[in-house]
Amino acid sequence: NMKIEVVKGDVSDTYMFKRTDDNGETIKTLPKKMWITFKKGVWCKKCLCQKTLENKKITYSEEDNYYRFRLESDDTNNLDYDTYYFDIAILNEQGEKKTLLNNGELVILTHYTDKDNEV
Repeated sequence: NMKIEVVKGDVSDTYMFKRTDDNGETIKTLPKKMWITFKKGVWCKKCLCQKTLENKKITYSEEDNYYRFRLESDDTNNLDYDTYYFDIAILNEQGEKKTLLNNGELVILTHYTDKDNEV
């Protein structure tokens, strides 16, 4: 499981992951589709944010075989200070099935220093 912590309205770090097969070998072919979907909980139908290969919000490097993504300020500006959940899923190369690659938590943090505290 992955855990992402980001201050509300800030840009997150870049997160990386690889696709591997059952033997731990890196899968170097791109899936037909890939989604990272953020929701309040697994029971929620409303998608708060979604990254995809198609919209280039998930990128892939043939040099190191890592997929990368990050959250932009627009992704978290309207979220409450709370914990959210996400998963990474693909439609395989043959377009046959959706497979869950990973899941995790997104924690929206508050600023501790604001204009009133700046020296």
